[in-house]
Amino acid sequence: MKVKKPSVIQYVMLLRMADACGRIFREPGGFWTVGGVARTERRTPVYYVAVGTIRSAEASGFIQRAFVHPEEWRDERVLTPAGEAIVAGPPPKISGDLRHSLEHLARHGGDTHEEELATLGLAEKRDSQWVLTERGRQALRAS
Repeated sequence: MKVKKPSVIQYVMLLRMADACGRIFREPGGFWTVGGVARTERRTPVYYVAVGTIRSAEASGFIQRAFVHPEEWRDERVLTPAGEAIVAGPPPKISGDLRHSLEHLARHGGDTHEEELATLGLAEKRDSQWVLTERGRQALRAS
């Protein structure tokens, strides 16, 4: 059986779930989010994924129902062992703008995609300066 690799959106979702006790839940309005997420003025979560992301991650075996609610559409999802392995494993190969940003950050510090890199666990802010994490250095070597 071939092991599936998550999309970047799924990977970020899995990372965020791991940081939030391994769960993601549906809020009114159809927003799938994790606990502890900041809110906009309209009380919408700043970070959320679409139901299509939930469905594809579930079909790939990265997440599964938690059986907190009897309704499938409303039930929370939890990381599976496969999802946990992805989070614990090496970062995915990256390309395009993110690769360029990672290379730029490695050489010069700072770029326009720091927040995306931080979301992927590839960069972090230390003493008001953006730097690569160990995961970021691994991703750069792997791509």
